[in-house]
Amino acid sequence: MTKRTRYSAEFKRQAVELLENRDQPVTDLARELGIRQNQLYKWREEIKRKGDAAFKGSGRPRKDQMSELSRLKQENKNEGVGVGQVSGSDLHNCLMSLPSILIILCFQRL
Repeated sequence: MTKRTRYSAEFKRQAVELLENRDQPVTDLARELGIRQNQLYKWREEIKRKGDAAFKGSGRPRKDQMSELSRLKQENKNEGVGVGQVSGSDLHNCLMSLPSILIILCFQRL
């Protein structure tokens, strides 16, 4: 199994700058940098969308860093559990584990 290469934010910004300011074909630039040309386009789009906030952090947080709600959402997504598939006792247990303010907010939206 090949380990993914991680590129620094500075490398990504410089690669996009080269993409924007060179009269060189993208395929040649990508080959020179040792990356796929598709990756250059993705980095450029991220900079356009997020500006200075682009390339913050290192992707998805580790499981121990995720909030409880995020972790449960991810588990449900992975298991394919939908609202119609949750039993009454599961819903009750879930509601009982939430702080009361969240329960109030949830029912106000219904």
